[in-house]
Amino acid sequence: QFKPKMSAILNITPDHLNRHKTMDNYIVAKRRIFENQKRHEYVILNYDNEITRTIGEELKSCKPIFFSLNQVLDEGVYVKDGFIYIHDYKNEAPIKVLATDQIFILGDHNIENALAATAIAYYTGVSLKSIRKGLKEFKGVEHRIEFVREINKIKFYNDSKGTNPEASIKAIKAMNNQTVLI
Repeated sequence: QFKPKMSAILNITPDHLNRHKTMDNYIVAKRRIFENQKRHEYVILNYDNEITRTIGEELKSCKPIFFSLNQVLDEGVYVKDGFIYIHDYKNEAPIKVLATDQIFILGDHNIENALAATAIAYYTGVSLKSIRKGLKEFKGVEHRIEFVREINKIKFYNDSKGTNPEASIKAIKAMNNQTVLI
């Protein structure tokens, strides 16, 4: 009976298979988020993830809006030349939102999260001023590449929520200096 006006699937990768047993079961579970949405309601999807892109291209029940770190989109939210853009079919020209280097949290996966958040905010009517402010001021969540402090020019981050290899690899790739894991 769950019926959101806006939903999102950021990606689908082989996580949680201990619970879902197969990728097919996992995809079916993820797709349930928008099963009761209507055509005028939105689902935000990652264009760069093959599974979510395919879901969006096949969708008939609600309106897919894509975000992409790697592709300029006819409609949706994307990165081009180090800036986040929104291209809404209602506007002829894309809207430049913010430079990606103004986002505090590290890593391409967090830029993807920022793209999804931008899409959700924009398509629910949040002002561009508020979107920009939120992107600049958001400091991340606890235990997810969380900046702890700097001591003697060494930056310490807590990524204790990185409990599987894929999450840990993303965190390591996000680091922009020499990195030591503890």
